[in-house]
Amino acid sequence: MSFRKEGNLIKMRAFPVSMMEDHDQAYFFWKKQGLKGFTLLHIDAHLDFGWLPELDWQQLPTISFSQLPALQSQLLLNPFITSKEKLLNIGNFICSAIRDGIVRRLFWIVPEPTLNCLRGNYFLQKQIKQILRLKKTDTGSFLIKQRSINFRLAGVEVTVCGLSDFCYVEEPVLLDIDVDFLVTGYIWNDVDPCRIPWIYPDQLYELVSKKISQIEALTIAYSVEGGFTPLKFKFLGDYLRLYFTEDFSKEDEDSLERRKEAIYLEEQKQYDKAEAIYEELLKINPKDASIYFALYLLNLNSHIADITKARNYFYRAIQIDPTYSTEYNNYGILYARNGRYSQAKKYYQRFLEMCPTNASCWEGLGFIALRERDYTASLRFFKKSLEYDSQRLASQLGVAIIHFYQGVLDKAEEMLFSLKEKLTDNFEIYWWLARIAHKKGLNKQAINYYKKAVLTGGEGVAVHWYLASLYLKEKNFFRVTEELSRIIQQI
Repeated sequence: MSFRKEGNLIKMRAFPVSMMEDHDQAYFFWKKQGLKGFTLLHIDAHLDFGWLPELDWQQLPTISFSQLPALQSQLLLNPFITSKEKLLNIGNFICSAIRDGIVRRLFWIVPEPTLNCLRGNYFLQKQIKQILRLKKTDTGSFLIKQRSINFRLAGVEVTVCGLSDFCYVEEPVLLDIDVDFLVTGYIWNDVDPCRIPWIYPDQLYELVSKKISQIEALTIAYSVEGGFTPLKFKFLGDYLRLYFTEDFSKEDEDSLERRKEAIYLEEQKQYDKAEAIYEELLKINPKDASIYFALYLLNLNSHIADITKARNYFYRAIQIDPTYSTEYNNYGILYARNGRYSQAKKYYQRFLEMCPTNASCWEGLGFIALRERDYTASLRFFKKSLEYDSQRLASQLGVAIIHFYQGVLDKAEEMLFSLKEKLTDNFEIYWWLARIAHKKGLNKQAINYYKKAVLTGGEGVAVHWYLASLYLKEKNFFRVTEELSRIIQQI
């Protein structure tokens, strides 16, 4: 039974639906469905179009010398050791969808608050121009209107606009929604742990359903990992599915309204009233992990501060839905991702009061202490992390880095060699091996490791500065000039 409001023009029929954590899985879903030549309605706080290379280094020997000049102007050469197929990720999957002919036209729907401010428009234009600059042969004109941007990308027409400016599309569309769109009003602020929804699933449905005639396939990405969607709001993705598949009831509508009210009360610091609403909702649906999780956060992070209740709610949430056991289930990691380390430390410590065996939080404290150059505390935290989870590779790397700073180079090197077998294509391993060789005066070895760090994705002024200084010692002046030019490009 469905409860549609009058005025929606969408023609509902059966269509394939996929819910996912990592947004790049949408590409594989479209391929599996055999979809070709559709308009993509990409509702997301991120464009998710990073250029993917068309040519690996390993393919160069198969190309004749006479072909190289033409290919150089047409194809992007993969600068990394990792093959181009393995480079597909959440930030570039739309590039593959366009190249494979799945998408013939792209609409990137941007959060309205971003479009409604000068900073947002500047940020959008800068981001798009950077993408266009990388491969001019595959792009076209750049037309800026009052509330939209039009350009060609990888041979297809792209329109960037808000839902209120989006024109009606008659043909079936691939509807692709990232839950982070609902909570990220300002796209430059995409990992702020304090974000709350600026729009809700029912409101998004009302707007979208009036602008499209038919859905060919629906993909919804939660995007919790990385902090793009705070785990507290993951449940919004489930409501999106309910609305767009006409699978919701009057009870679902009422429940969402109560959730909105509770979120508002939390923002107003009326925690007792918010808690009462959540507990009322639990009586209706005692198996909703998201409500237990909201109550855990409320009891852990507000003035209520009832650790025992927080612990009980937390373990009930992960018992019902194990995905809530992700390391993004506390505010510490979100504050750390946002560069607010003092806040991150506070929330890590608070979480450890509730769950002292959480390896992720000990690891987070370890990296904060490492950043503060408190090596004694950092080592203690990393050892705690490994005590509770001996397989945490990041904590092992942290210990190796501490050994480097403390001058125990052989021990650091031994650990890094061990990690190199497990963390393949990880630039940090090569970076620290290069730093060790550099300190030992092994110039040629250091150069090789620095270059491998760059080839596995490590960039920045420092690596090219170190390479320039080492080439100078080797009296390789051509390479010195080359590295200095890269430093200028980086700056």
